[in-house]
Parts: sequence; C-alpha cells; structure tokens
Amino acid sequence: MSERYVYCNGRAHEGALSVATNKQQTTMKPQSVTNRHMNWLIHGLYTRKHFEQCKKLIDRQLNVCYDKQYLYYMKGLILREENNPTEAVHCFQQAIVLNSKEPENYKELAKTLYAMGKFRNALEVFLKAETLLERPDHEIYHHIGELYYKNFGQPKAGVGEAKEYLKQAITCGKHVDSYKILAEIYIEEGDSIKAIEMIENCLQITQDDVTLMTQIGILYLKINEYQRAFEKLLDATATDSKHTSALLALGSILQSKNDIDGALNKYKRISNLSDESSEVWSNIGLCFFKKQKFIAAISCLRKATWVSPLNFNALYNLGLVLVTAQQYVSAFQTLAAAISLRPEHAECYMLLGTCLRHLNDPGNAYLSLEKSTMLPDAVKNPLIYLNFALYCYEVGKADQSVLYLSNFLDMTQHITVHREASSKNDIDGALNKYKRISNLSDESSEVWSNIGLCFFKKQKFIAAISCLRKATWVSPLNFNALYNLGLVLSKNDIDGALNKYKRISNLSDESSEVWSNIGLCFFKKQKFIAAISCLRKATWVSPLNFNALYNLGLVLVTAQQYVSAFQTLAAAISLRPEHAECYMLLGTCLRHLNDPGNAYLSLEKSTMLPDAVKNPLIYLNFALYCYEVGKADQSVLYLSNFLDMTQHITVHREASYLKMADRLNGSLAMAAGGHIHASTAQDTGRTGGLDRTEKDHRMQDEAVVNKSAGGLAAVQSAEDTVEEDGSDGDLP
Repeated sequence: MSERYVYCNGRAHEGALSVATNKQQTTMKPQSVTNRHMNWLIHGLYTRKHFEQCKKLIDRQLNVCYDKQYLYYMKGLILREENNPTEAVHCFQQAIVLNSKEPENYKELAKTLYAMGKFRNALEVFLKAETLLERPDHEIYHHIGELYYKNFGQPKAGVGEAKEYLKQAITCGKHVDSYKILAEIYIEEGDSIKAIEMIENCLQITQDDVTLMTQIGILYLKINEYQRAFEKLLDATATDSKHTSALLALGSILQSKNDIDGALNKYKRISNLSDESSEVWSNIGLCFFKKQKFIAAISCLRKATWVSPLNFNALYNLGLVLVTAQQYVSAFQTLAAAISLRPEHAECYMLLGTCLRHLNDPGNAYLSLEKSTMLPDAVKNPLIYLNFALYCYEVGKADQSVLYLSNFLDMTQHITVHREASSKNDIDGALNKYKRISNLSDESSEVWSNIGLCFFKKQKFIAAISCLRKATWVSPLNFNALYNLGLVLSKNDIDGALNKYKRISNLSDESSEVWSNIGLCFFKKQKFIAAISCLRKATWVSPLNFNALYNLGLVLVTAQQYVSAFQTLAAAISLRPEHAECYMLLGTCLRHLNDPGNAYLSLEKSTMLPDAVKNPLIYLNFALYCYEVGKADQSVLYLSNFLDMTQHITVHREASYLKMADRLNGSLAMAAGGHIHASTAQDTGRTGGLDRTEKDHRMQDEAVVNKSAGGLAAVQSAEDTVEEDGSDGDLP
C-alpha cells in the first residue's frame, strides 16, 4: 500500500512514483487486436458507406488476423457496391473456402453472379445455399423462383417450381417483387382473380405505384368489373396525370360507353402523344370515326399503321373506315395487309368482298364473301351471313341467299339489346332498360341524354328537357346532350335552343345537323340572312345532308331567292326523289321564275308521291296553282282533298291555311255559281270570298309565304332531323 501512497500536498513518494511509472509504460505497449474486436467497426463503416476507410481497415486486419472469413465477405459486398463484380466474386469464393457451411456466403456470391448475367451459375449457387439454410430466407426463395420462371433451371423445372418457391418467399414476409412475379404467372395462366389478389397485396405495401394501379384496373376490365376498373384507373391518373397506360385504359372504357368526347379528352392528356404507341392512335381514329369525321379518322389510323406496320387492329380499323368512306382501292390494299397477318379473320374477308364488289370484280367478291362464312370466327358476327345472302341474291343465286339469310335470322332471333329496341321505336322497352341501371343518378351524361330522347319521342317535352338538362349538368361540354337539348328547345324556346348550340365547344368543326338546327332557329326568328348563312355552312360541312339542303331551300324560297332555291332543291331531290315537299317548293320556284309548264308538272308530281298525304299543304298549293292557270276542275278536286284532310285540325297555326282555303272555296263557288265543298267558315267564324282580281294579286303569294314561313314544312323538317340524327347520343 505504501507504493500507492500520495502525500496530502499532491506529491507522491519518489519510490512509489517510479514504480507507478514503470507499470504505466508496461501497459501502454502495443498489443495485437483480433478480428472479433473490429467487426463492429467494419460493419459500421460499411453501413455508413465509408467504403475507402472500411477497405483500408479490412486490408490491415487481413495481415494481422486469423479469422478472415468475415473480412472477405465484407470486402466482397463493398466491391459489388463499387461495380467491381469480378473481384467481388473472388472475395466471396475466398470466404466460402474459409467457411463452406455459411449460407450467406453462397447467397451473396449467387446475387453477384445474377447481377453479372450468369443466371444458370447463379441458380446453382442459390440451390446450394438453400441446402445449408437453418431458417427460411426470402431472398434465396425469391431468386430461385424468378430464375425458374425465366427458364434457367432444369428442363423439368418451370412455372410450377417457380410458383412454389415464390409462395415460400411471400410466407417469409410481404415483398413486392415476389407478388409481382406471381401476378405475371397468374396472368399468363389466365387466372385474373389470383393475379388481382397478388397485385392488391402489392398495393398494400406500395400504395402509390401507378403501374400496379393501371395493371389491376386492366385486370378488372377483363373480368367485367367496370366500376372497380374505373376507380383504380382514376386513382392512377390522380397520382400521375400523364401516365400513358392509365390514360389509354381509361379512354378505352369511356370509348366503349360511347362517351367519345371524354375518351378524346383522356387521349389528349398523354404527354408524348406524337411518339406514342400504335394503340393510342388507333383508338383516337375510332373516336373520330364514331363522330363521322372520316378524314381525321383516316389520318390517325394511318399514323397508327406507320408507328406499327404489323398492328392488325390498326390495319383492320383503317380498312373499315376506308370502306365506309368509299375509298375502295385503299381499303383493298389495307385489308389485304391485315389478312396476311391473320388469314383466319372472317370480318376482313367480308370487308374485302365488299371492296371487290365495288371495284367491279364480282368473281373474287363472291369468293371472298363465301370464304368469310366458312371461317371459324364467322359465328361471332351475324352480319357476315347477311352480307353474303344479299350478294347471292344480287348475283341471282336465290337458293344460297335463302340458306344464309336463315342462318342470319337464327343467330339474331335472341338479340334484345336496348339499342335495338330504340331503333324499332320500342321507347318503353328502352326506358325500362335505363331504369334498371343501379347508379342512375350518378351515371354518365350519355345515359341521361338517351333517356331525354326517349321522352322526346313520346312527346313528353318537359321530362325530355329535364333529363337533357341533367345530362348537360353532369358533362357541360357533352356535344350530344347540348345538341339534343337544343333540338327539344327549338320547338318553342328558340333563344334557349340557340344558347345550347353556342355552348358546343367545337362548333366550327361539328356535324352538319348542328348548323342546320341553328339555321332553323334563326328562320323562326325571321332572321333570314343568318339562317341562310348557317344552312350554307351545314351543306358545306356535309354536301349530302338532305335535311340541310331541304331547309336551305325552304328559307331561300321564303326570302324570295328563287334561283338559289331552285338549285338547292334540285340537289335535295337528287338525294330523295320521292320527297313530295321538295317538288312542292320546286314548283313554287319555277312559278316565280316564269316557267309555268314545269311549275305545273312539279306541283302535280308532288301530289302523286306516297308521302304527300303527310302534308295537306301540298294539295292546297296545287289547287291554288290550278285555279291560277284556269284549271278549275282540278282545283276543286285537290281543294276538296285538302279540306278532307284538315277538317279535324284545330291548331291555331293552321288557321291561316284554312282561311286561305275558305277564300279559294268562296272564289270557286262564285265562279261556278255554288259551293264546291262544305266550307270551314262555320268552324272558324270567317266567311266571304275573293273576286278574281283580288285572288290573282294576293292569294297565291300568300299561299307561298304562309306555307314557307315556318309553318308545317319547317316544323316537319325539324322533326325529320330528330328521327334521323337525334340519336347521336345513343349508347352502343
């Protein structure tokens, strides 16, 4: 104890101080430190990615330590991180030589070989590591399953072995990569339910993976779960508004529901649209095709075939559009290319036969249409049999025509789709179909537009307006809804109808019917210049639109532009030679152009056509003209026809025509010395006739003006538009 004694003043005894100093020097001598003492430092430097310091420490320890297995293992990890896999493999091999029972050494060696692309060698090492496992290891099971899935194992091993290893991997923990590969395997096997289950597990781990959201949305589409598919794809676009696959899938859903404007809006949001895949351009082309914009459709589909010349769908769609646009030579070339890709596609041969028929090659047309009926997938489309039956009848093969027509009828006898009901005027049946939609209150704008049209055809205008307003509220820029609402409002509320038409965003490029209806609105407001301008726009957009030509002729007659009216009505008659009202207006033009002979023939022909009975004014105008040219007997006959047809008409707008008929009746009675027909003066409270001079000066002009001033003819043209073109909003 004396050696350690220290005096109170802080100074130690000299002897004790010397002994303590000698002991301190002895303990400060350098000693060798074992590897076990430095493993914690090496691991800490590695996790902090201080690789240079870590490698220096490892190299120093390799020279002084006896336990080198862990040092080679850590050095291999560092070299692999530094993209030096060859040296890393050498280090792992040294570690295996030092400890051949450690599975981690084999696992890291196999992972390095996998990164180098030596998959078969990697699989062998992974399998060796599996035999040394004392407890399950996810990475080993996952890599073995992945390599088996990529067919790098033994010939007998394959997808089945891959599934087993991947299932073992996910039992060790939830790992996204294993779930993804399992989902791919189930997709290839056609098991969409299991694939959806795997991807749902992935989304529980990574909730913002847009690719997975898109993939599961497409899988929901395959099993007809449209609502869930729509939700997943909306989530994907909400996360990444420019994701191409999600926008393409979402646009396809909207396109299948006939929401063409919504689908085009999705496609426009694709950022790299100009360089995008062929499928995008093909879908855009089909959208324009449904909007009857053939030039734009052909342009987009040609872009699709240019991007991918071997895309069958793009070639087939382009051929279909070209046939519809009557470009038969181009359609023939396109369909021939499509058939070279799929020689067993029946619809291609059907369209090819149609092209050959119009190209005056009846022999090959017959062979092509016949072959279309003999292919296996012909049973999917009854129109194939109908087209061949029609062509057989055309070429005089009645027996074959009967046979294939019976096949068509057998295939279509159970078709009860709601759009067929609408086309057959089964309005109540169509309404019942729409009522069965569960989420009607939140349904798309097109559904409400269709319901509004059904009520419109049932003459329930208030209900129609209510439904169409709902459609425009759901989708303010829905062209069909705005167009149909304007159509309904144009019956009474002209300003309201014009307001709806103005809201159509792409009005300058829209269909001819829009401009025709706008022209009728201005016509009812007595704004003839604006009406003529709009109707000329309608005929410029669609030169073969009969309604637009007829309405333009009507307005031109009212505006007393008889030469232009004659040319327009002649064009309309060339489209519909049996339209009685066109001949009536044409006769009026010829009368004012001082061609009484042709005027008489035209007015007479108007009374002889089948649809003359739909408009009593045809008989009244011919009766007036017969009286003017001195044919009183004919005038009496046709006036009596008019009075018979109008004896039950009490609508106030017809009063002017009935008054005119009474005056003609009175004039004829005065000339003949008695009444010709029971006058309607008793019903209307108006009596008296016109003398010959007054009749010649006033009554004929009044007949023309009153007839064409927005009365029955103008209303009838608007109704024709409803029947033929108001169905643009119908669902497919």
